[in-house]
Amino acid sequence: MADWFRWWHGSVTDPKFMWVSRRSGHSLSDVIAVWACLLETASNGETRGNVSCFDSVSHDCLLGFDDGVCDKIIASMTDKGMIDSDGNLTGWERRQPKREDQGSAESRAKSSTERVREYRERMKRQREETNETEMKRNETQKQAREEESREECKPPISPIGEISPPSNETDETSGHELTETSSVPAASQKPTKPDPKGSRLPDDWVLPAAWGRWAMEDAAAQGGRVTADDVRRSAEKFADYWRGKGGKDARKTDWQATWRNWWRRDIDDRKNRTNGSKADERQNTIAALTGDSGGGFTLEGNARLVG
Repeated sequence: MADWFRWWHGSVTDPKFMWVSRRSGHSLSDVIAVWACLLETASNGETRGNVSCFDSVSHDCLLGFDDGVCDKIIASMTDKGMIDSDGNLTGWERRQPKREDQGSAESRAKSSTERVREYRERMKRQREETNETEMKRNETQKQAREEESREECKPPISPIGEISPPSNETDETSGHELTETSSVPAASQKPTKPDPKGSRLPDDWVLPAAWGRWAMEDAAAQGGRVTADDVRRSAEKFADYWRGKGGKDARKTDWQATWRNWWRRDIDDRKNRTNGSKADERQNTIAALTGDSGGGFTLEGNARLVG
């Protein structure tokens, strides 16, 4: 004897129950309640599917019906062909499996082996789909990282026309290239204190774009005309000078300030060279006019030759 029976989807909305309801003169809910009691009796009986032993009087009391209600409903079900003359539920063998562990082709019930196999196949498909999704996600993230890496490796063109070497970012104060050396978030890393004795100019130092822009702006503010090549040339001299210099004077606590002072001196030297060239032109002009190319010198104001 089985401990359970199948209740199929669509039982409540089956049109034949409405027919029984109208034929018996009782509500649809009463008909379905009696049908549920009949199924339970058929499942518990010595002959599964037979409801000959159904106690209508007891169920009238159990369901709160007036006397004779269950008999009227069962009679209507018999007229509909749901119960045969021997008291068997006509659809029992088709809708209820004989042995659940073996399955039933007639009722399309699956055996325990089939259910386990389908469950394992379903779990396998889910794992494969999950792995495939994870692989696609990892591939997408990998491509995104590679694309980001390529973008970072592209040499950015600085506003002064100089192409800076590949780097992530350049420290505005020291000129060091900042590279990602740890997976720890930057917010959790404690900032390192600068060495009070200063540091030497790094061997891989290059002029940061911001420093180059400042040099161009400073020159323009003083009325000078410089090009990106002029700034780059000055930066090369700056690097060679400080790399080659020894002793404590070669250590600086602020290389950006050192660069600004270097550039200002460079601009002053350019002005002096320009003024000297103009003075030489005036002296050559006077010599040409007087016919005297001897060694004289000029004075500010009215120029005159001294023999």
